[in-house]
Amino acid sequence: DKVASVSYSGVNSSSVFTTGTYVRSKGALLVWAAGNSNVNLSGNREDSVIVVGATDQNDARASFSNYGTLVDVFAPGVGILTTSRAGNASYASVSGTSFACPITAGLCGLIWSRNPSLTPAEVESILRQSCTDLGAAGVDSTFGYGRIDAALAMALTPPPGADTTPPAAPTGVAATAADATVTLSWTASAEADLAGYRVYRSLDGVKFAEATSGLVATTSFVDGGLVNGTTYTYVVRAQDTAGNVSANSAAVTATPSAGGSPVDLFVDGFESGNLTAGGWRRQNTDAYASTSARFDGAWGAQLRRKTWIERAVSTFGMTDVTVSYVRRTAGLESNESMVAEWWDGAAWRVLESTRDTAFASRSWTLPATAANNAAFKIRFRLAANRTDETADIDGIVVTGTPTN
Repeated sequence: DKVASVSYSGVNSSSVFTTGTYVRSKGALLVWAAGNSNVNLSGNREDSVIVVGATDQNDARASFSNYGTLVDVFAPGVGILTTSRAGNASYASVSGTSFACPITAGLCGLIWSRNPSLTPAEVESILRQSCTDLGAAGVDSTFGYGRIDAALAMALTPPPGADTTPPAAPTGVAATAADATVTLSWTASAEADLAGYRVYRSLDGVKFAEATSGLVATTSFVDGGLVNGTTYTYVVRAQDTAGNVSANSAAVTATPSAGGSPVDLFVDGFESGNLTAGGWRRQNTDAYASTSARFDGAWGAQLRRKTWIERAVSTFGMTDVTVSYVRRTAGLESNESMVAEWWDGAAWRVLESTRDTAFASRSWTLPATAANNAAFKIRFRLAANRTDETADIDGIVVTGTPTN
């Protein structure tokens, strides 16, 4: 058995999620009806159970259907013709999430019938990717991923033996704002069968909609027609020729401006608690996020012994580039220092070399070679030899002034 369909109420229960986890451990899926009380089910849809709400004939949420952040997908649940216990040859038109649930379970079984080697996570991913988006663009707090689509799900299901491994998430993503536009750039993927990239935009950092109209073959994208003064958040995904899509890249933000006023090209207080998630490259594990390195907020970046961190920040279309940050060191000897520097596309240029032991804010206006530079990077480097010799960095801001 590969799919269990449960048309009972009470999905928002710890025992249901425990059961879902057990079912997945056996290589199967648990699909559960959202319920018919017209209530908002709070919770995390990234769990072990596929929770299904009901739509009507107009692709609207059925008036009775529960909804919310716990619900994964929707399926038809109004006026469903099915067998009836009224007689041996009786049929009836019925409504409820109890009917949307088995329709969804049936689609999971159909996906598995095409490719029995798929994992439960891969089947759920196909189910989600193939949904028709309803409500607010992207995954939303009412319809989740949207209404299931059997035909598209089958089209997205790879045959047995096909490549089902997604590419790695893009790295080095940078955003540069200009007049009503944001230019995105990122590091080329090493995926051998890469088909291209997709860029997604958000106004709140939670709900993302695709900004690209199709696959982008290059490592940059210009998003136009934006509202000056509005902050946009972007992520990039890679896709291979088999249709596998990567996880999101680290998110970046940008605020378009009509020009003349500086805009933030990159801001990082390390509050993700993870340097890699923030798009930083590091030399080794002696560079990490640490609560003891913070100047403000909960996290800062700490370097110990001999290591470095660097971050690409495109200054394309910008002039008057500035770099600001807060830093301190501890335990350094006279021949040791923390160095802040920037990359001009050909060489590293030193901003400062310091052994200051108290937090101090530093701000630098960079030479003209830092402007309009898609290869621009910043780096913080420590040259020491003991684990108790450290440097702390926090509150990094890179700004530029749009040229147009």
